[in-house]
Amino acid sequence: MAESLELSVGFTSQVERGIAKMSLDTLIDLCDILNCSAGDIIC
Repeated sequence: MAESLELSVGFTSQVERGIAKMSLDTLIDLCDILNCSAGDIIC
C-alpha cells in the first residue's frame, strides 16, 4: 500500500499506529486504492 501511495513504509506504519497523520490528498488516494469512501475509513 505504501508503494501505491508513494509513501515510505515507515511513514505508513506511523499513520497506522496513530503517530502521524496523512494529508487529505493521501486519504483520497487511499480511498481510490481501497475502493471505499473517506467515511468508511474515518468511522
